Amino acid sequence: MKLSTLFVVAAALLCLTPSMALPDDAGEKAAIEKAITDFYIGGLKANDPNLLDQIFHQEWTLMYIRDGEFSKIDRETYLGFADPAKPSPFADATFEIAYIDVTGTAANAKIIIDAERGTITDYFNMLKVDDRWWIVSKISNSVRK
Repeated sequence: MKLSTLFVVAAALLCLTPSMALPDDAGEKAAIEKAITDFYIGGLKANDPNLLDQIFHQEWTLMYIRDGEFSKIDRETYLGFADPAKPSPFADATFEIAYIDVTGTAANAKIIIDAERGTITDYFNMLKVDDRWWIVSKISNSVRK
């Protein structure tokens, strides 16, 4: 009897603890979609590193396979590829946010980019830090046309 009472009390306390409360998934998904659209998609379309900088966490990395070999690019190198003075290879691309999955302060998103040179599928791992969503890592697959 004591064990069941302890379990009920512990469960009740967990439900009442604000830091343990589950977020509003719909609200979090909307915030993530807006961040991805405004900063990632907007940054690629405009070829603007300042927009990308607003969604890439300081620890951001990109990993992918090219010609059968594992490749990794750090944040600063990737941001260095963007130059708003040059035309973006993604200016006319279509972007689809295929899904967003949220659990607390962690999320995963899949973005499909159909560009002139091919189709790119990005998978983002995201964390909510200081009340905003950041892409902390990206893995990517590219199929050339």
